[in-house]
Amino acid sequence: MKHGLMMAVLLLILSGCAMVPVTEETTIATLTNTYWKLVTMQGEPVVVSDNQREAHLILTDDLRIHGFSGCNRFMGEYRLQGTQLEVQSLASTRMACVGDVTEGPFLQVLANTAAYWLSGDELRLLNTDGEVLGSFRAVYLR
Repeated sequence: MKHGLMMAVLLLILSGCAMVPVTEETTIATLTNTYWKLVTMQGEPVVVSDNQREAHLILTDDLRIHGFSGCNRFMGEYRLQGTQLEVQSLASTRMACVGDVTEGPFLQVLANTAAYWLSGDELRLLNTDGEVLGSFRAVYLR
């Protein structure tokens, strides 16, 4: 009798482990139509100062890119073939921002992007040598 009860408890435990609720942590983002927050550039964390907006990008299905570079909004087009990604015709607003250290390097990341890697909620932009230029995390707006 004890053996049968132990088996039943074990089955309940195992079946409970197999059920994983869908949460933000288990969501898998898509390359397009996702708000991608800039997290690192050249392996260094991107720090957002108080009263500053976070740098981000959004790639849309109509092959357009737009976002915020840390000081200015940017927009342009991109080409996509498999995992190859090339940003083209990039333009931005021209506001002067004191102490901004993100914008120049971020725009260089976009200009030097040759490919991407996407897994779960993480996006990495890569150069022609496969080195990570910048990494991003999907942000879900509520």
